[in-house]
Amino acid sequence: MDEGLRVVDFPSVLEGELKIFGFTSLELLVIGLISGFVWLLLADYGEFAIAASLLTFALLILLKAMMPEETGYAFPAYAAYFLVKRKTVYAHEVDTTKYIPSLRFVDDWICKLSDGLASVIEVKPVNFFYALPAEQRAYLDSYKDMLNSLDFPIQILSIACEFDITRYMNHLVLRYRDEDIAANPMLRNVLDDYIRWLNRVVEETIQRRYFIVVTVQSEDVSELKRRVETVIAGLRRGGIQAEILNRDGILALYDLINYRKIMPANYDSVKLLLREVGQ
Repeated sequence: MDEGLRVVDFPSVLEGELKIFGFTSLELLVIGLISGFVWLLLADYGEFAIAASLLTFALLILLKAMMPEETGYAFPAYAAYFLVKRKTVYAHEVDTTKYIPSLRFVDDWICKLSDGLASVIEVKPVNFFYALPAEQRAYLDSYKDMLNSLDFPIQILSIACEFDITRYMNHLVLRYRDEDIAANPMLRNVLDDYIRWLNRVVEETIQRRYFIVVTVQSEDVSELKRRVETVIAGLRRGGIQAEILNRDGILALYDLINYRKIMPANYDSVKLLLREVGQ
C-alpha cells in the first residue's frame, strides 16, 4: 500500500555550491538585495542612508556566519524565527515537527499532536548482505506484506548519525586521576593510545537508525495502539525486531534530528579531552 507512505532521509553530509569567502552566490545576492532595499528606503537622508545600508550588510554577514549551514540562503527568515522562539531552526525541522511539533505526552509512549496522537517505533536493522537468499526473500516479503496490510499512513525515518560515546570517553579521561594510572607511566601511555584509537574508529563510523511514526487524526488511543501493534506484528513476522519508544526515547530522537552536528574534518575530540587533564 503506497498511498500515505512517506520516506524521509536525513543525510549526514550537506552538499553546497561553490562559495565566495565562505558564502554562496545566492546568499550574497540576498544580503545585497536587503542592504539595497534599506538604502532605497532611506535614500532621502543622503550619507545616513549609505551608512545604514553598509551597517545592514555587515550585520547580515555576521548573522549568517553565526547561523547553521543547513539554513542556506533563507537564513534571515530562520534568524527572525530564532529571535522569537529562542531556538535554532534547521532546514528539516518543519517536516519533522509536522508529526512531533511540541512534544506533549498523553502517556509514556503517546505524543500529542495538534490534530491527533502519534507514536514512534524504532526498527532494529538486519544484516541483509550476509543473509542467505531465502532469508533475504523472507525479509522482503514480510516487509511488503506489512505495508500492504496497512490501512493508515506511516512515516519512515532513516537517520545517519555518529556514534555518541561521550559518556564512555569522559569515563576514560577520569581514569587519569586514578592512583594506578597516575603512578604508572606505562599504563598512562596505554590509555592515551586507546583513547586516540577509539576516537579515530568512531570518527570514521556512521550508524543508521530506522524509525516509523504512526499517527491518528483523533484522540482515540485504542486506534493508535491497534496501528502500532499492526506495524510491529508485521515486522516481527519476518524476523525484524521493533520496539515502541517511550517518552525519553522520543525526546532523544527529537534532539538527534534537530540538534545533530557534523564535526569538521580537522576536529579531534581526543586532543580536547586530553587537554582537560593536563596533556
